Parts: sequence; C-alpha cells; structure tokens
Amino acid sequence: MTPEQLIRAQAPHDARLFALVPWTKRPRSEHAHLDAVDRESFLALWVSGNYGIALDGQYLLVDKDRDDEVVQAFEARLPETWMQTTWKRGTHRLYRVPRGFVGRNGRWPGGELKVNGYLVGPGSSVHADGLVGTYEIISSADPVEAPDWLLDMVRADAPRATLTSAADIDVMLDGTRDNELASIGGFMRHKGYSETFICAALAGIVDSGVVEQTPGREIRSVDIERIAHSVARYTPGPGDVRIGAADWICGSNVAIVGPPVDWWVRGFLPHNELIGIFGGKGVGKSSFASWIATQVTKAGGSFLFVGVEEPFPRFLGRSVLCGGDRSRIFSYGQASQLMLPKAVPELREAVRTAGTSFVYFDSIYTHFERIQGENMAERARRCLGPLAEMAQDTGCTIATVFHERRDGDYLGSTEMINVGRVTLHAERAENQPLVVSVHTTNLWEPAFELTFYAEEKALRDPDTDEIQYERVDGELVPMTVRVPTRGPDRKKGIRAGNVADFEDTDDEP
Repeated sequence: MTPEQLIRAQAPHDARLFALVPWTKRPRSEHAHLDAVDRESFLALWVSGNYGIALDGQYLLVDKDRDDEVVQAFEARLPETWMQTTWKRGTHRLYRVPRGFVGRNGRWPGGELKVNGYLVGPGSSVHADGLVGTYEIISSADPVEAPDWLLDMVRADAPRATLTSAADIDVMLDGTRDNELASIGGFMRHKGYSETFICAALAGIVDSGVVEQTPGREIRSVDIERIAHSVARYTPGPGDVRIGAADWICGSNVAIVGPPVDWWVRGFLPHNELIGIFGGKGVGKSSFASWIATQVTKAGGSFLFVGVEEPFPRFLGRSVLCGGDRSRIFSYGQASQLMLPKAVPELREAVRTAGTSFVYFDSIYTHFERIQGENMAERARRCLGPLAEMAQDTGCTIATVFHERRDGDYLGSTEMINVGRVTLHAERAENQPLVVSVHTTNLWEPAFELTFYAEEKALRDPDTDEIQYERVDGELVPMTVRVPTRGPDRKKGIRAGNVADFEDTDDEP
C-alpha cells in the first residue's frame, strides 16, 4: 500500500493529524498538534515522513514503556481498542473521551496517561541515540470509550495545590513554569547531568502534578525535550562532570544500520546535513547554486536563497532557465540582517513551518556575528554549529558558501570544514568547465568530480516572455547570464586539460 493508503487503514477515521520532522517525534509547525486537521485534509497536503495524532478533547492515550506483574494486572482491566507498538517496543492504546471532557496528563504503573498533546502515528520511524524503530499497528479497530475508572485517573477537577506564599510554593504557575523548569534543568546541567537525564527528571516533575496545566496550554513532551536540549548545550561546571558505569552505552542496544541516507546528488549533496562550498571569485559558484536549486525543485523540494552577493531575480532567472520550478524557489528579503547564531531559533521555526528542503547562504561570512576578542575558529564554531544541529532537527539541507585563499585552499580556520558533513570545492581553469569535487566528507566519497559547462542565454521570464535589457553604448541589448549545463563526470584528480580529458564514470550519482 502507498503511505496514504496506510494512513487511511491504520489511523482512526476521525483522527486529527499533523506533520512531524522526518525520523523524529518533533512537530514541523510551531503550534504542533494545535495545527492538526482532519485526515483527508491532512492527506491532501502531506508529502511524506512522520505524522502525529492529536489527543485533545478526543482521545485518552495509555502509553506503556515498561513491564512487570503490576503492569500486566493493570492491562488486564483495559478494554480491547486501537493499539500500536512504539519505536522502542512499548505500546500505545487509544480510548475515546466523552464530549467536553477536561483532563490533565497523569501516570499509571506502566508509563504515561495522556489526554493533552499527541502521539506519533503508525508507520512513522524514529532515529535517535543510535537506535532506529518504527511505530507499528497491532489493532486498527476504532478506539472504544474509556472506562470511567480510567477517566477518573486524569480528570482535571481533581484537588489541586495552591500558591500560598513565596516561601510555600506547591505548584508551578502557568506564567512562570518554563523559566522554573529551565532553571532546574540548568542546575542539573551545571552538576554534569546529561540531556537524557535532565529530560527524564523534568518529565517526572511535570507528571507529578505540581506543574499547572492550563487546558490548551499544557506542557508537552516536545516542550520538555526543548528545555532539556537547550540547557544541555551549556558546559557543565568545572569538576562537576559525572562519570559512571550507568552512563555506558552497550553496543547491543545500538543500531548499526540507521535510516537511509538520502541525496540530492549522491556523494555531493546529502539531505538534512550542513554542507560547505568554497572556491575562488568568478569560478561559477553562483551558477552551481542555480543548478542545485533546479535539482531540489525537480525532486519536489523547496529552496530558500539567503544571499547578499547577487540579486535574487538574477539567481531565480538562471535557475528557471536551468529548468527549476520557480514556485518552489524563495528568497529571504532581509538577508543582510540575519546574524548567526542568534537568528537560528527563528530560522529553525520558519523552516519547519514552511517545510523548506534546502537553505543556501551566499556568502556565510556575511552572517557571522562578531564578538570582540573572538578568533576566527571560535566564531566559525559558534555560528556553524547551531546550523548543523538545525539541519538535523528540521530535515533541511543547509549549504554555506565561503571563499578560498590565493593558494587554492579555503579561507578561514579548520572549523569552516570540520563542522559540516561535506565540503565541496569549486574550481575552474581558464577556458575549462567548472569542476566540483568533494574536499572533505565523513559520508561516502565518490571517485569522480562533477563538471559544468556554461552557456550564455538572454535573461528571459518564460511566463511572460519578457527579456531583461541592458544599455550598451547607448543601445538596448539583451542581458545574458551564464546558465550551467552538467557535463560528463570526470575521474577524480585530473586537473585542467582539454575536453578529451572528461569521460563518463560508472558511479553516476
């Protein structure tokens, strides 16, 4: 069956669905499950990847992540209903709640009880901490009504603690809870605890009932993960790093085979990674970028141009003349104001909301925020590191363009090529094609290089047939741009020669 047919067969017929970041449990949009729509509306927009099922006002989720005699006794009381295995081989059971039911998330002996938030839908796959797993349907039966005794465990009208004085706090109020949880997480990080530990500890605090959960503004698992991930980026306090055998990761619990590596161009442009591209001035890096935009949009992806070294209409025109889909090519109009790393959080959310497939920075130096006394290596690591994390988090490929020195090597510190997964080198000898080679990579390295020939074409809008003119010696003549055409691949290591030096390889990407 197709993915669409699987969703129709396995997700409850009246479920509200929304998109997740591929290979993760994280929502694509800022409002997560609050953006969920009915199944058919979702399928009309959905392309591929993971998806979530909203719970609020509709379902009660019994999430099992451990097993013992007490858990088994509890499960024996549960009616048969819609059920799936989780990616870590736990289980999810879905029950319907009465119309108008207001509840709060709680716990049972085997894990969580959730009436607010969402669950990951069947068929979705997750890759994290070296492990890979898939949510698989056990029973696609329509969810049955939750028994009263189960509803009683999550009713929101149960007695709640109240705030009496600054010295006697029994509940984290809605307006301060994020800061309070971040403060607690920061304290644990200072003591040397890992992100996994902090996430579990904060989840325990939230599940205990001492955090106010206003209906519609509940703390979700994704919120806890976000807070834990944020504080874990800080360096632990000196001498406070905790090392113990409990932190060892056993190879038996690690998947050697992960999710498939996807490529825009095999060996050169991987999906959801940070890529560096460097080369000399005027060799054709911008033309190569237009060719990349063409490949991305032809594959159904979307391309965002963040550039200050070339006007977007010219870049777009060249891409369209290459065969790119102009409706999938975008530009950020305030590129000169985008400074790294402080702009990364907003950029990440924008990429998730738009579902952007590829972001291209030309040039990346323009966006490095400067701090007095900071050297180039520190600046590159501070600015590029968050971009690499963003690529992994969002599933978006990010390409950063920088320059080379007179000796043909890259300009800047080694961090310019250490942070990303792939660094490409663009070079062109006089009267020769542009050659793009893999300079460094920790993925598969091809034994060939890409070549591109440039053809001068009039800058024309194919939709209106209008031509861009320029004034030369008082006369209007069509303005031309160099449109790249991919030539035959070339064996790696051959330098400038004649056209006969170029030959096809068996490793066509």
